[in-house]
Amino acid sequence: MNYLFYSLGTTGDALPFIKLAASLNTSGANAAFIGNEKFAPLSGSMGIDFFSVSSKAAYESTYNNPLTWSRNHAQNHYNEFHFPAIKPTFKAIQKVVAQGHRPLIIYQDALSGARMAAEELGLKSCQVVLAPQGIGSIKWTPKSRQIFTQFKIYPSHSIAAGRRCPG
Repeated sequence: MNYLFYSLGTTGDALPFIKLAASLNTSGANAAFIGNEKFAPLSGSMGIDFFSVSSKAAYESTYNNPLTWSRNHAQNHYNEFHFPAIKPTFKAIQKVVAQGHRPLIIYQDALSGARMAAEELGLKSCQVVLAPQGIGSIKWTPKSRQIFTQFKIYPSHSIAAGRRCPG
């Protein structure tokens, strides 16, 4: 296995990683996805090996809860959904390594078992932050253009939390 993608978010978070894994597999690499069991059928339909670290019931309970989307209760989202997946994610990666693989770990959330496993097991890793402003179809307004120009952020640039992915 060459690449291991991790995302525990919504479809908008998971789908880009699943599609990247599928694309890499098409080009001859071996990529897999770690996430919520909700995405097992999608991963399977694209021929991606899948590791579940969270139940579909946990996903539904979290993302159907209006408090998940409230600025004042964002910590509930982590306490009830993300934090319980840290240990299963770490163990899934540990199992892959025990089978003789040393994949590049590509993860979204810094508070994850994926990042922790990569550090603990000496694996290369890359944090990817999905950001709508990085998409070329952004609607440019004078203000957004001013901000992007001021900070030298353009849609063709990689925005990855100040980290560079190994290349």
